[in-house]
Formats: sequence, C-alpha cells, structure tokens
Amino acid sequence: MSKISSVPKGITGFGGQTADPPRIGLAAFRSDCYSAARKIGGRVILKDEEFRPGVVRNFAIFVIDAPQAGRIAILMNTTCAILSFAKAPEETQVLLSFLDLPELESAFCENRDYLFWSAAQLSETATSNMYKDLDPDELKQVKYWKPNTLGDLAFNFWD
Repeated sequence: MSKISSVPKGITGFGGQTADPPRIGLAAFRSDCYSAARKIGGRVILKDEEFRPGVVRNFAIFVIDAPQAGRIAILMNTTCAILSFAKAPEETQVLLSFLDLPELESAFCENRDYLFWSAAQLSETATSNMYKDLDPDELKQVKYWKPNTLGDLAFNFWD
C-alpha cells in the first residue's frame, strides 16, 4: 500500500462534504457487513446503532465474530467511504487497533467501491501537509483535537 499524501475533504465529519469517492449510505454498509461476515463464515454480533448510543463519531461500525480472527470491528468513515478493520474496541476505548484482513477485504470488494486504508496507512503520522484539501471548519477541529495518526483522523469520536 502506498503512503497517504493528502486526506479527502470531509474526512473529519465536520465542514464540507466530499463526493469522491461516492458516499455509501448506512443501509448499503449494513448489508455489506452481513454479506461479508457470511462469506468468511462469521456473524454480526453488534450493529452500528447498538455501539455507544448517543456518542458522536464520524464512522459507522459493525462488530463481527470471525472464525480465524475473533471479534473484529468493521469501520466505515461515513463521509468518505473509507473502510478499515480493527480489533473490536472495549466500552470506553477511543483509540483503535487497526488490522489487515485480506479475506474480509476481498468479501467487501465484491459489493461496492469502498476506499480501503490498511493498518500501516492508518498508523501513519498525521501531518499538516496532508490537510491541504480540508476546509476551515475541519482545520479548526484538527487544531483542537490534534490527531496523531491518520486512523485518529479518519475514525474519530470528536464532538
């Protein structure tokens, strides 16, 4: 996987929205999570609406029980359709431990045009050079929250 040189406008969940790649709605993501879980012999054990109700975040999440990997969080940035996987977070955990799961990624590739970011990409240090496409509202949030990594930026609990 290549390094990320800039992040798409709208990634923070604040300010302007992006149309590239196309936005994928929660209903489509939900359907894809169930389909992908079945394809790898797993099952959905926690739906997005059950994950910390009332907590603000810029991503949708489904947790699956996967035969080879255990409890896995499937994450989608709701503005940019960035898809990634992480260890299922504990109740109050806000920093995510990202994973590469090629079999699960392949199951998603059959459905829609998600933008996959690998664990290595999400672990990259977030730098001001990457923020050139963000709008002023997003830059204000970045300055306030000070994300360390692209994962902290792409999958956040900012309110």
